[in-house]
Amino acid sequence: MRPGLRFPAWWAAVCAFCTALYWPGLTAWFQRDDFGWLGLEAQVRGGGSLVNALFAPMSQGTVRFLGDRTYFLGLSWVFGLNPLAFRVCAFVTMFASLAVLMAIVHRLTRSVLVAGLAALLWLVNSALAPAMTWSSPYNQILCGFLLLLSLWQLERYLETGKRRYYAGVWLTFLAGFGANEITVVFPALAAVWCLCRVRRIPRSVLALFLGSLVFLAVEFALIHPAPRTGIYALYFDGSVMRTFLKHWQNALGPGRMFALGLIGRRTGMWLSVAISAGLALHVWRTTRARDLSAVFWLAWFVLAIAPVLPLRDHIVDYYPAVPAIGLAGLCAGAIQRARGDASRLLRVATVAWVGIYVVASLVAARELTTGYHEDSVMARCFIQELQRIRELRPGSAVVVQSFPPRLHAAAVTDEALRLYGMPGVRILPPVDCARIHQQEGAAVYEFDGRALAELK
Repeated sequence: MRPGLRFPAWWAAVCAFCTALYWPGLTAWFQRDDFGWLGLEAQVRGGGSLVNALFAPMSQGTVRFLGDRTYFLGLSWVFGLNPLAFRVCAFVTMFASLAVLMAIVHRLTRSVLVAGLAALLWLVNSALAPAMTWSSPYNQILCGFLLLLSLWQLERYLETGKRRYYAGVWLTFLAGFGANEITVVFPALAAVWCLCRVRRIPRSVLALFLGSLVFLAVEFALIHPAPRTGIYALYFDGSVMRTFLKHWQNALGPGRMFALGLIGRRTGMWLSVAISAGLALHVWRTTRARDLSAVFWLAWFVLAIAPVLPLRDHIVDYYPAVPAIGLAGLCAGAIQRARGDASRLLRVATVAWVGIYVVASLVAARELTTGYHEDSVMARCFIQELQRIRELRPGSAVVVQSFPPRLHAAAVTDEALRLYGMPGVRILPPVDCARIHQQEGAAVYEFDGRALAELK
């Protein structure tokens, strides 16, 4: 792009890149947890309580009435079981997030180029791939948008002193609790931002901590007072640091490539060390120059990932999606500093480690995007094949032989069968299928990922 390109043009280019990178996400179907959320609309239409559908705690102790409940209830109420509506909503929210991120970085750096680079460097992070391809993690995108919007309004309040911006901070901050629990760290983010920008923390910003304290009290006293068990059990011990390192390596790119089997463990480790060393050098140099912007972006990653660190046994692909904003800010700042650096060695080194981050992240993002899209296609094919068989053999019992774990996780749940009017379909192990076929004469089918074939 030519120098001097204006903010709207940069933002349009970034949105175009987002669309190109995550294009399969626009054509993705439903999968996994989506079916359970989609079932809320049927429950309400059937006479269930709307209040219960919006605010009843889930088994993991969450009440994301905006990021999960309103998203699925509202869109399914208006558009029915049309996945495109959900995907378009996710992309539009992401476009808005990119605009706010660029506005924040522009205020820090006074450079539209660096602002655009920060948005691009966030987009390539592979942690965004699940949220851009699968509807259930939409709460991550919405939470990121509300955090960024709260921070932008805080900056406007610090600059102008106008109370409407402070009121806006509270509005988006409180709304964030309906998106995702990560919002609880916003007061800490705001405090670090103030230290970096005005070298003090105003009382009005300290007051935000009250909102987080009230949320935590309600969360642990009323919503989910009992200890969590299974994969949602909380561990406040030495495993927290190990969990942090896993998320850090995955967010950098090479760690995710290793998890996907694209590179070896040793290669992934040394590439992650190279990126980490570059980031550490950038933070040290900017801090020495009395520029605390790098400290803020590092704090963003650490604080935003902190709420999920006690979840030792539940490390999922999209957890670093919001924290990755901090990595993007760090990398963009490093590029800006390298452009004016007198040392050619440092310029080359910066290009090298940022390049490793970009390439590794892009490869992992494309791999994850393709994988989640394929899972959704398998889910659609399975449901369509069942509907076809139901039309051919109405009223007959249908038994499907258990398929491989990936197909089972992606393709079908009991909620999906009920949602599409096929509660009588059973998915059983081969031994049980043979027994039921002999005793009941039920037709037994095998699913290969695209079609159902009857077993003789």
